[in-house]
Amino acid sequence: MIGLLLLTLSFCSPANDGGEDEKHDHPSALAADTVPAIFGEALEKFKQQALFFDRSQPCEAETVSEFNRYLEKQDPFAEYLQPETYKQYKSAQASQYVGVGMEIEKEETGDVACFPFVGSPAWENGIRNGDILLAIDGESISGRSIYALSSQLMGTAGTKVKLSVFNESGGKRSLTLTRALIRSSSVRFESMGSIATIRINSFDMSTRRELKYILSQHPDLSPLVLDLRDNPGGDLYKCIDSAMLFLSTDVPIVTVETRTGRQTYTSTTPAYARAAEIYIWQNENTASAAEVFIAALTQNLRAQSIGKKTYGKGITQEMFALGNGSAIIFTNGYLLTPDNAPYHRRGLLPTHPLDGNPPTTADYLQTTRNAIKARRPQKTTVDGS
Repeated sequence: MIGLLLLTLSFCSPANDGGEDEKHDHPSALAADTVPAIFGEALEKFKQQALFFDRSQPCEAETVSEFNRYLEKQDPFAEYLQPETYKQYKSAQASQYVGVGMEIEKEETGDVACFPFVGSPAWENGIRNGDILLAIDGESISGRSIYALSSQLMGTAGTKVKLSVFNESGGKRSLTLTRALIRSSSVRFESMGSIATIRINSFDMSTRRELKYILSQHPDLSPLVLDLRDNPGGDLYKCIDSAMLFLSTDVPIVTVETRTGRQTYTSTTPAYARAAEIYIWQNENTASAAEVFIAALTQNLRAQSIGKKTYGKGITQEMFALGNGSAIIFTNGYLLTPDNAPYHRRGLLPTHPLDGNPPTTADYLQTTRNAIKARRPQKTTVDGS
């Protein structure tokens, strides 16, 4: 087992990757006589722990494509990863990589949404958070593995990749991007006048370390803004580790509710940034692990939130390694806030809601200044509660 994951997975390629063509998205990539046996192992994991499992639907799959269709009918986020795909996923956690500089995320509708990093080739070519990916190099992405799509976005620095994307304001667009070496940093510090701001792009293996370094360099930061606008989430464990920097020992961070019960994760270390007065910026694209982080700080009265209601993505996936080097990932639990409230498809309401579509950074700054003057910490709430 690799660990508990949220919906958003960061797809990237190590800098020394030669950009070989992806071969493992086709049934023929596995020998026919090994398929049913390894599917049995994967299916047993699915039956035991999947949140969305219908026992009335028998599995009669004999190929990778058939097995993934079976999984997807029950859980839109479930997928069987062949050995080479799984290997590439594990290596896709490098701090620098060659690609177009964006995360892609499969939504419950089946659409694949784009989340580019600021300054990346994807961003510079006009791709924005929530744009829907339609095709890569002229090939429709419909029905394809999101892991295989990520591989197709990778390659050698300087090579081209053609993308078709859609958004409601601009319609369908065709773009040609040049792959580049991307040095991944999930955290960025800047000062906006008298207000210090730490931008958290997503939660990954470097987030806690980067946050702690910034806080060590600026030990007297107060008030402090944590900007989580357009943060699509990331790794749940890394989010929990990051939240601990701001929380006292033994306070609840998040509860995972599975078919077999609940497990609550609490802060195990004293707060590193004890003195900071904290304000969190959020919007409708703030999702998954980012929502866990917000609820942990606001419902423990450690911060106030400002902005729009969040996306409302409160389920987790878990990935299991299998005997032949392959893996299976599926939804295994709901996320509950420290107040034991589910927020999936509901979202988190901000302490201080903002008007405007969308509100500007100036709006966020002014509301933050007003909140600093008032200094009345309040819990965030789940929409509809």
